Amino acid sequence: MHALQGVSFEVEEGDFVTISGPSGCGKSTVLNMIGCIDTASDGEVVIQGIKTSSLSDHDIAQLRQRVAIARALATKPTIVLADEPTANLDSVTGEQIIQLMREMNQTLGTTFIFSTHDPEVLKVADHVAKIRDGIVEDDYRVREEDHYKVNDPAAKPAGA
Repeated sequence: MHALQGVSFEVEEGDFVTISGPSGCGKSTVLNMIGCIDTASDGEVVIQGIKTSSLSDHDIAQLRQRVAIARALATKPTIVLADEPTANLDSVTGEQIIQLMREMNQTLGTTFIFSTHDPEVLKVADHVAKIRDGIVEDDYRVREEDHYKVNDPAAKPAGA
């Protein structure tokens, strides 16, 4: 038995699409197919003219990360936890993702907590906590005018 049988529809760029039906009808399977989490045993999934079956593992990883990020950001959460959000992305896409998240942070007040070793992500951080061997090695806030250690009250500037 197949989860999907003869499913075919076209989504145009900019559409606001709902996939509806009762529990167990295949809604999640369709989303998983579009997001390259599941693969079709028959037929094709085509995204922007590209058959997903022809994508490399690297391309699939990039698409999956983009889909996961879009899902996380679509609900306008108050806190987003992101484990290596720019990993497996080319530098341009990674920068776009960080810019989008920074914009949400500044306009909506969304708190972002990242794990990363990407120096480009570190450059846009307000607060850096460095961990080594399971211990917080350094913990500081980054401001245009100064840097100070969070765990050292004497180091904080006046009014901070």
